Amino acid sequence: MPETDQAVLMEILQRITKIETKIESLTNLDRVAAEAYAVANEALQSTKGAHHRLDRIDTQLQGLDGRSDRRTSTAISLGALAVAAITLILRMVGA
Repeated sequence: MPETDQAVLMEILQRITKIETKIESLTNLDRVAAEAYAVANEALQSTKGAHHRLDRIDTQLQGLDGRSDRRTSTAISLGALAVAAITLILRMVGA
C-alpha cells in the first residue's frame, strides 16, 4: 500500500473515532435530559399539589366570619396586656 493510501485510511479511522465519541456523548446527554425531565415533572406535580392546598386554606380563611376575627384580636390583646402586667410587676419587685 502506498504511503498516501495509508495516511488517508488513518485519517478516515480518526474521523470515525470522533464520530463514535460524539454519538456516545449524545446518548449520555439524552439519558441526562430524560432524568431532568422526570425530576422537573415531579417538581411540577408537587407545585400543583401545594397550590391546591393553598387554595383550600385561602377558601377556609375567607369563610371565617367576623366573630372569629374579633375573638382572635381580643385574645391577642388580652395576652399582650397580661405580658405587660407581668413585666411591670416583675420590675417593681426587682426581679
